[in-house]
Amino acid sequence: MPSTYEAAVALADLVDGGEPPEGYAILTREEVLAWRAESWAPSDIALIARRLDAVGEAIYYVPPSASYIGVRPVRDGVTRQNAFSVHPGYLHYGPGDWGQGGVEYDELTTIRLREQGRPGPEAQPACPTCWTELPVTGVCGVCA
Repeated sequence: MPSTYEAAVALADLVDGGEPPEGYAILTREEVLAWRAESWAPSDIALIARRLDAVGEAIYYVPPSASYIGVRPVRDGVTRQNAFSVHPGYLHYGPGDWGQGGVEYDELTTIRLREQGRPGPEAQPACPTCWTELPVTGVCGVCA
C-alpha cells in the first residue's frame, strides 16, 4: 500500500496517463453521482453535480478505505489538492472557497450525526494574568 505522499504523486501522474496508486479506483463523473444514489435524495445528487461543475476538469478517486470520493481539480495539466471529498452523508471542502460562501462542509440528507458523550465537568475559570486554570479556591498557584 502506498504512503499518502506516494498516493498523491501517483494521482498527480494520472494527468499524464499514469496508473492509479495501488488500492485506489478512478471514477467518472457519472460514477461519482451514482456512488450512493440509492440512498441520496435528488437534492443531494443535484448539490454534488453543482459542486462538480464548479470544479470543472478533475480526477475523481476512491482510496482503499472506499469511505469517500476525492475530487482533485486539474489546472494547466497539473492536479491540485482536493477541492472537496464526497462522503455518504456530507461534502467536505478543502482549502479555498469550493464550498461557496466559506463553508467547510454541506450536509446531505443521509447524514448521521454521531452521538456525543456525556458533557465533561464545567471548565474552571482561568487566571486573567497567566491564563492557567484556577483551582477551586480561585487563587492562581502560578502568580500568587
